[in-house]
Amino acid sequence: MANKITKSEMFKQIASHLTDVDEINFINHEIELLANKAERAKNATKKPSKVQIENETLKSEIANFVATNGDTYIKDVVEKFDITSQKATPLMNALVDDGKLAKRVEKRKAIYTVA
Repeated sequence: MANKITKSEMFKQIASHLTDVDEINFINHEIELLANKAERAKNATKKPSKVQIENETLKSEIANFVATNGDTYIKDVVEKFDITSQKATPLMNALVDDGKLAKRVEKRKAIYTVA
């Protein structure tokens, strides 16, 4: 697949064929605007979404639940917090990655404990 040409590169190619000063200034201004937009996007700090905030709250509640109950299966978390296993599994694994929980597998079932 050929490399895709960016807007900035396209404007530069167009500017190389122009002779009118106003048209060249316009193209240069457009290139500058694109560069500014790219810089803002690169430096932007995105605030967490509503779901991400809810997940962080849920993760702390899950960590407290595991701390209270000891060995915990995904099904325990699903029943307690009324969420799907598809949602519980990544949250539990994120807690393992954060070092808050430990995970071991017995008979193809994941068991989570406090790390």
